[in-house]
Amino acid sequence: MSLQGNSRGPLGSAIGVKLDTLGDTFIRLPVGQYIPRNITATNANVTLAASTAQIAVYTAAAAGGTNIVAAAVLTTLTGPTVFADRTIATATTVFTPTYASTQKEYGVYVRVTVAGAAGQTCDVHIFGDAIK
Repeated sequence: MSLQGNSRGPLGSAIGVKLDTLGDTFIRLPVGQYIPRNITATNANVTLAASTAQIAVYTAAAAGGTNIVAAAVLTTLTGPTVFADRTIATATTVFTPTYASTQKEYGVYVRVTVAGAAGQTCDVHIFGDAIK
């Protein structure tokens, strides 16, 4: 498991990201540095086949810092057991998690860039290598 530093694995998760509101969801990353390998969206509470919802991942709030995953629709999420891997936008970069003073922790931000219908949610997981 990556959190123990011995292999690639999960770095952090946001459960129940609200897709009906523009804004950020903080994902705590309990590592000193990391290489993101993929972002997985899953566990949609309803089918998102016709949804306009888009998410992106950034190193800072309000689409600030470095864009780790570019905004993309989640239309392939048609149920809770379906997943969609998102391509990392910034290759060859070792990241240090951003300190979020409101959470008093280090992490990244999942940003809903285009809102979907009321009540739509999904989970977002970050996988990669913990460097330290």
